[in-house]
Amino acid sequence: MRYSRHIPLDILIADDNPADIEMLRLAFTEAGVPSRLHAIANGAEVIPHLKRRGPQSQPALVILDLNLPKESGLNVLRGLQRHPALRRIPAVLLSGFLSRADKAAAEAEGALCFEKPFVFEDWIALACRLAALWHKTRTALPSAA
Repeated sequence: MRYSRHIPLDILIADDNPADIEMLRLAFTEAGVPSRLHAIANGAEVIPHLKRRGPQSQPALVILDLNLPKESGLNVLRGLQRHPALRRIPAVLLSGFLSRADKAAAEAEGALCFEKPFVFEDWIALACRLAALWHKTRTALPSAA
C-alpha cells in the first residue's frame, strides 16, 4: 500500500489500553495523516492475525505495546522476524517506560522504540514520525512485484 494524503495508512496496533489506541487514532487525524487502525488487545493474536491477512493485505506498520497480555511486544517482534513474509513489515515498540535493555533488544529485532507520550501534542508528533518512518522504510525496501 502506498501512503498519500488520499490513501489511508493501514496500521495494526497491539495494545491493551483503549485510551492509548484512541489517542493514536486522534493524533493521526490531527496530524492530517489518513489512517485505519486495527486494534488487537494481546500479543498472542498478532502473528495469527497477520498470517490470516495474507501477503497482499499486510498493514503498512505494526505498533506493539511492550507490556502486552499473553505475549510481550518484544516476543512478538522476535516472532515477526522468524517469518520471512512478516519481517518486512515495519514494527515499532511503544511503552510507558523503556529500559535500555528493552530498547536494545527491540532494536536488535529491527524495531524502533518510543515512549508513550503524556500530552496530546506529543502524540501528534509521534503520529507524524510514524508516518515518516513508514514512508522512509517503504522507499528503502525492494518492490514486492
